Amino acid sequence: MSIPSYQSTEAHSSPSARTARTGQSRLKERFRARSAPLIHQLHWLPIDWQIRFKLATLTYKALQTSRPPYLSDFIQFHTTPKSTCSSSTQLLFVPRHNLSFGSRAFRVSATNVWNTLPLHIRQSQSLSTFRRHLKTHYFQLTYPVT
Repeated sequence: MSIPSYQSTEAHSSPSARTARTGQSRLKERFRARSAPLIHQLHWLPIDWQIRFKLATLTYKALQTSRPPYLSDFIQFHTTPKSTCSSSTQLLFVPRHNLSFGSRAFRVSATNVWNTLPLHIRQSQSLSTFRRHLKTHYFQLTYPVT
């Protein structure tokens, strides 16, 4: 009994298929290399940093306004039994997770992003100030000055 060609793994590993994938990856690399200066000039963040920006902004809103309630229920400040110097750092409790996709849940990823922010950003008085400082911080991390 023969396997239909559309189910065969050999069709996916043929030299022409590998060449096509290699060509596509080279094209993507050239596009990224050409578009990087434009993205920098437009003051845009790369996609992964945009995701962090959105998570941090949602976390800030949930902490400051308790809105939306379905997100603010997931966020808790980290508490220690004794009073320490670090008790005023506004760190959030990061829940434990067992599986790798558990780290992508809002309650885990948002608290991880929040806890990596500098204290002066976490203590911003308004949303506009928070967003301005956060974007500047992320832009400096993404495009370091040489």
